[in-house]
Amino acid sequence: MEVYFADLALYPDELRRLHEIVAGVYEQKIRLAAEAGAEGIFFCEDMGTQNCTAKKVPAKVVRGD
Repeated sequence: MEVYFADLALYPDELRRLHEIVAGVYEQKIRLAAEAGAEGIFFCEDMGTQNCTAKKVPAKVVRGD
């Protein structure tokens, strides 16, 4: 985690771009799941929190309610 924080300080533009790319991938997956009628979606990534193995996005978020 310390390396990530150091990278944020040393390479803010590169990290911002990386975050945009990752967010874009997740956004695309969420939109496709919503179009397919998904009731929810799991991401098997702890998003850097180190305290869980998956994040569940509620169906309301997937559908845009």
